Amino acid sequence: MTHVRVASLAAVALLAVSAARAEDAKPAAAAAAPAAADRAHIDAAVAFLKALTHTSRKGDQGAQAWDALKAVAGDKVSVTIAGAHHDLDIAAKTGDAKLVTFQKIGTLREGKEIKGVEVETLDFKIGADEHKGKGKLLMSQTDGKWTVQAIEAE
Repeated sequence: MTHVRVASLAAVALLAVSAARAEDAKPAAAAAAPAAADRAHIDAAVAFLKALTHTSRKGDQGAQAWDALKAVAGDKVSVTIAGAHHDLDIAAKTGDAKLVTFQKIGTLREGKEIKGVEVETLDFKIGADEHKGKGKLLMSQTDGKWTVQAIEAE
């Protein structure tokens, strides 16, 4: 009988600790919600860059990549690599500059205003030539949705 009481008391204590931890987690979860909204431009940029790396794939994977681009960009995106202009026509699903890889993304600001994202490394392939350097995605926000307008790479 004593073992049953000890086990019952231990179970009640465990429930009390679990409830206290759950209460402590609520403010942290509430604080995380605004932080996720602050990252919307980052999420859109990552979706754009991932989709752009997959546009050269054949079949359904390539088609899905172009559809994913359309969700986070307009019909055309201006691409400037080392001062040379390249076309990225998302509506026509064509582009002469292919993104191979990208690394390390951060927010691009002008004062307190978010202008897009900075990318530490953009690795493009243009025909047989490769170009690797720092870059940025210039973005705009309309009705709470971030879209990529242009890519500039050094």
